[in-house]
Amino acid sequence: MEWVYQDAVVETVDWFVRRAIPDSSDWRGESYRIQQVAMIGGSAWRVEVDIPTSAEDAWLSFIIEASDETGETSVTDIECVRGGRGENVGRTYNWDDCSCEWRAVDSSDGEGGSL
Repeated sequence: MEWVYQDAVVETVDWFVRRAIPDSSDWRGESYRIQQVAMIGGSAWRVEVDIPTSAEDAWLSFIIEASDETGETSVTDIECVRGGRGENVGRTYNWDDCSCEWRAVDSSDGEGGSL
């Protein structure tokens, strides 16, 4: 059975993968998790999906909001965490949705940096 917001999930993950995870494998065979969250004036769900990559899987989450008033949906709060690749193996990176780039989450050598 297809979830009513399945198209929003597919569009969002496809968009994010093209934009930020060039080494991803086909994620469409992966299952994803849905959890309803509180929202005033509508309904909202947190969606979580694991995306296979050339390194470790990336973990992507976002919120799908549906307005009671207009019936329109929107996607907010995009977050993603992944392991580094190449010379950055062993580091963890978090997607910064404001700057649209990967940022090191922690660094044993005290240096931050981007992927």
